[in-house]
Amino acid sequence: MKGKEVKVLIVDDEPFNRILLQEIFEESHPEYELLMAENGQAALDIVLQEFPDLILLDIMMPGMDGYEVCAELKKDESVQHIPVILITALEETHQKVKGFEAGAVDYIVKPINEEETKARVEAHLRIKQYHDELEETNIKLKTAQNALVESAKMSAIGSLAAGVSHEFNNILTMMGGHVQLASESGTVEDYQKSNEVFGELVSRGKEITRGLLSFAYGAERQEKVEVDIARLIKNDLILMNKLIRDNKIELKEEIDSVGNFSCYPNQLSQVFLNVCKNAIDAMEDQERKVLTIRVECQDSVPEGFAWDDPHRNPSGKFLIIAVSDTGNGIVDNIRDKIFEPFVTTKGVIGGGDDNTPGTGLGLSIAFGIVKRHRGAIVLSSNQDNGTTITITIPMLSC
Repeated sequence: MKGKEVKVLIVDDEPFNRILLQEIFEESHPEYELLMAENGQAALDIVLQEFPDLILLDIMMPGMDGYEVCAELKKDESVQHIPVILITALEETHQKVKGFEAGAVDYIVKPINEEETKARVEAHLRIKQYHDELEETNIKLKTAQNALVESAKMSAIGSLAAGVSHEFNNILTMMGGHVQLASESGTVEDYQKSNEVFGELVSRGKEITRGLLSFAYGAERQEKVEVDIARLIKNDLILMNKLIRDNKIELKEEIDSVGNFSCYPNQLSQVFLNVCKNAIDAMEDQERKVLTIRVECQDSVPEGFAWDDPHRNPSGKFLIIAVSDTGNGIVDNIRDKIFEPFVTTKGVIGGGDDNTPGTGLGLSIAFGIVKRHRGAIVLSSNQDNGTTITITIPMLSC
């Protein structure tokens, strides 16, 4: 642990042994901060206050012996990663095994050999350093990954915001029109008709709000729930209504009633919306723009579907969600890695111009969500013949 002050706790009821170890490390490693404890309870108190990088722990102590101290340390998640080297005068194999079972990483046999002791301590401090660096790297990667996922998600929400705003504007406009009509006529019949329309418009507004909130909530707040998949998909299409109209897309819905099953509905919505948005973008320059949404249930394993566990031989129903476009298709050099992070068909990376750059995260996120549902997502595309993305999820495992 070069360049860093290292804390080493020495635990021994014999003052001579503590002084001996202190002298060894003060001479060879002056950068070490040496902490001393004369019994097991004092050692536990110091550990929770100072969080040393390594503990040299004598086994034979009055009261709480070294085995008990080690076992107590390993129960506490905040300190269980600290390496413990036992110091023992016992050379019986079963005593050493007992130490390892208590959580020790190594042992030193008395009388203490200076070179061996330094070598063992240095080795385990290096291992702890590598472990700490790996943990730090993992935390940074996780933080970066979460930030990228959230960024991609918020980008998708942003692209839908105009559509949602437009839908609510339509609702308010229709409400205002019926209020004016009823006020001008003053008839009971027109007021009753307005009330019926208001009820339908309020229900539509609730569906839009429910769909947007479901999509916006983070994965950490999600629980599996029973949902009507056909209704979920139709709510998602409501969110995309303006985007579809503005791009002059012909929408073909082949949505069967497939019933309810337990899943993460907001995550499935995120997958569906990302895939649909990509399909719409792919048809930007086409004269014929057709977006086909197919939702159905199959009673047998779909062709080409492979479980991540080769020993599984599932039976039961499979949810199929297929999104097809009439775009140019995906170029060969991208097709095989389209579900990898940062691979995009948009902008110069995807072979186009830089007016519509993409993050390359949408399909990667979709891939991960589908895998979380024990399903598969596959792409079928030929240049000039459009693209179909098919999501297959076993309903029994959701």
